[in-house]
Order: sequence, then C-alpha cells, then structure tokens
Amino acid sequence: MNFLVLFKLTVLTLAPLLPLLLASLTSSVAQLVQPPWCPTHCGDMKVDFPFGVGEGCGRSEHFQLDCEKNDLGNFSMFVRYTRVEVLSISISEGRARVKSPVYRLCYRGIPTIIKPNLPEANLGYSPFWLSSNANKFMVIGSGGLGGLGLITGTMSKIKSGCMAWEVFDQEILVDSLCSGIGCCENIIPYPSKYFQIYFYENSLPASVFNTCRYAMLVEANNIFKFRTSYLISPESFEKDAISLLAVLDWTISNDTCNIAQQNMTSYACVSSHSKCIDYNNLGYHCSCVQGYQGNPYVPSGCQGTSNMCQSLSLN
Repeated sequence: MNFLVLFKLTVLTLAPLLPLLLASLTSSVAQLVQPPWCPTHCGDMKVDFPFGVGEGCGRSEHFQLDCEKNDLGNFSMFVRYTRVEVLSISISEGRARVKSPVYRLCYRGIPTIIKPNLPEANLGYSPFWLSSNANKFMVIGSGGLGGLGLITGTMSKIKSGCMAWEVFDQEILVDSLCSGIGCCENIIPYPSKYFQIYFYENSLPASVFNTCRYAMLVEANNIFKFRTSYLISPESFEKDAISLLAVLDWTISNDTCNIAQQNMTSYACVSSHSKCIDYNNLGYHCSCVQGYQGNPYVPSGCQGTSNMCQSLSLN
C-alpha cells in the first residue's frame, strides 16, 4: 500500500472524529482574549474576561457560565454544570457572591425536611472554591444540630457543624447575638470544591420553639444577623433569607505563581502593572498593582487611578 492510499484511508477513518478532536484541542488551550461575538452581559449582570457566557467564550470551558431566562423574563447566571446561582463576580478580588443555600427542617405535625435547591454542590469542573475565610456555617432553631460536609483540594474529607441548644425561655435570647442557644455558628476550616449541608435529627425537641430549623452558609461580613423571631415565625426568616449570600473564591489555574510564570504563553496576568497572587497553594489569580485598577487578564487592562496620576503630576 503506497503512502497516498494510506493517507486517504487515515483521513477517512478520522473524519467522523475530527469535530471531537478539535473541540478537545480548543477546550484545552487557554484563550488570552474574549472572542468578539461573546455576550458581555447576562441580563443586567456584566461578565468580564476570563469568564464568558456560552460555548467558546471565556478563557476556557471551565470559565463558561450558564445564563438562563425564566418565564417572567428574568435572567439568572449559574456556575456551569451546577445550580450555584452567581450574583456577582469581582475580577479584582478573585471572588464571586452566590445565592446561599438553606437547608430547612420544619415540624408540621411530623418532621418535614425541606431541602434547598442546592443541598450540595460539586465545583470541581469550575475555577471556584467555597471560601474558608469569607463564609461561616450557621444553624438557627431550638435544638438544631447541623453539619457541613466538605472535600478539600486534596480530596480528604472534613466536616464542620454546630449545635443550637434548645430554648426554654425566650427572655434569654437577644437579637443579633448567636450565642449557641437557638443559634450557633462555626468556621469553614478549609477551601473546598465540594460541600453538602445536612441535619442530624433523632427526635422532636422538648422546647415549644419547634417550628423550623435552618442550616446554611452565610457570608461572614454580611449584614444578616440572628433574630429571635426566626424561632417562632418561619415567615420572618424567609423574608430575610432571600438576601442571604455565600462567597466563592476562584483561581485562574491550579498552578502556583512560581510554576505559572515559567510558561508565559499560558500565564494569565497579561496586563502591564499586574501581579500574581497565590491562593492557599491551590492555584493563583491576578490583580493590578497598587495605584492601578481594572482587569489584569487582558492586555492594558490595569489602568492608573486618578489619585496615582495626581500624585505623579505633583512630583
């Protein structure tokens, strides 16, 4: 068989596989700029590179977000392949704020578990991590024992949780004070790619405050505070729970700065006046240096601030 015949047979054999091969190759190569046809918004929310909406947009497929429109015409954006709803993304902070999942256990004659739309999330395919220092785990309810299961970047399984002790006297409760009675909170011990919220429940509480219990992730610096009314009025909690936020950190890759800077063709901090920041030895993200602001992931994305310009003009 001569070379020309062999070549033709090879092409015919591979032809059905070419789209898959090209798609695989494209997805593995990091884009340094956003293609011009990509949407810049999901509803009113602006989407900045390295993220993108839809196929072929963003730095790679891992940075693609899903934008959905409901029957009322409202847009929502989600981390791809999850139901984690993204409310905002900060390029400068390397953080995103998402709708917080709440796990409910209510008593209406018999215990009724009302799971959140997102009782668990696997962020492994995405650049996101559940932030350890920007979130806390809370349980609200008389006698509620809640847990948070986590898997770290090294796939070791760890847990967080707390016990909200039963309330027998409402007078000991104080608004905004999560003391451990009727309300408890705990830290998130380590950044995680996977989390699951759950309750430990064995019997009905002896307390009269037994309408509902809640377990949730909450942004540590959020204005959300415990209220005594949450223990006796589920409507009171539901009204405030709408605005609950949790925080995800994100990295541009799993490499540390030292490793990433050895390959300048894929190194993400492409703007002048940008710098690389390590994230818990789990990856890195980029930021503009002091006196500059903007997007360090695009050429000339970091621009001098007005204060910096004024300072230079005075010298």
